[in-house]
Amino acid sequence: MRKLLAVVLFAAAMVAPAFAAEKGEISIIPKIGIQPEATFNLDYDGPSYMSQYDLNTMYVFDLEAFYSVSNIFSVGAGVSFPTVKSITYFAGDIYLRTIAYYLAVKAETPVSITEKSSVYAIGKIGLNNMDVQQKNNPSYSDSGSGLYFALGAGLDINNIIFEASYSVSKASIDKNSCDVLKLSALKISAGYKFSI
Repeated sequence: MRKLLAVVLFAAAMVAPAFAAEKGEISIIPKIGIQPEATFNLDYDGPSYMSQYDLNTMYVFDLEAFYSVSNIFSVGAGVSFPTVKSITYFAGDIYLRTIAYYLAVKAETPVSITEKSSVYAIGKIGLNNMDVQQKNNPSYSDSGSGLYFALGAGLDINNIIFEASYSVSKASIDKNSCDVLKLSALKISAGYKFSI
């Protein structure tokens, strides 16, 4: 999937005509989505111990702002708030909270379904914060940060946004940076684009 998205981004860069946003346009896009498939990896005390957990559906709220630097490319920033997730862990159940702050680049493609629609590719990179807390011991909690990145594609139909993306969120959570968390997720979301 990553290779396919890279090809879409490259193809969009080679296309000169204008298809969606006008240069200089500022847009605000709130989105709500689901992560129907997510995997949580824990690398405990280095590579000597590693656990993987398949998570059930998580819900996500995103808020993004974009500025159109040309008729094809937009740059922006956003924040992503997935719901708190309970995970059965070898030391007891834990709650997992994540929040990602990121920069994004969006490239319109020449593909369209209707006159007022456009297909785009999007890439995101930024900082992820993770917090873990034991369910039966609320006084135990730890947090850390790490890299966040995502690749995706979307459809804009008359300012209604539909988007699918694959993201990876990482964090080192203990004081010795021994516990490395990684959350990999497929996300499907919908939103509305408000132009300023």
